[in-house]
Amino acid sequence: MNDFEHEWHVEAKQKRGADAIQTISEAATLLAKEGRPELLTTRNLSEISGYSTGTLYRYFRRFEDIFVNLFLQRRTQAIDKIVLLIEEHPPAQEARFLVASIGVD
Repeated sequence: MNDFEHEWHVEAKQKRGADAIQTISEAATLLAKEGRPELLTTRNLSEISGYSTGTLYRYFRRFEDIFVNLFLQRRTQAIDKIVLLIEEHPPAQEARFLVASIGVD
């Protein structure tokens, strides 16, 4: 976890916490896919995820941070896919340089 993530996200110390973060993130994805911003509330997220609002705030400092987490997860997945595609196609050396130059570890 990088320094930025420590500002908005509480790192889970146990598997139970990691599972809660994952479930909350999945519930937030379902709400976001509805395409209706009025549904994006802590109450709705609590109902869908099965976790209390207190638990939501235990792992995410602000409600908005749940969606920051989703964005970062999706960004990481996209970068991983791009890196894999680049490495599968020559010239991989040039691709690694390109990836490194944009700051992806």
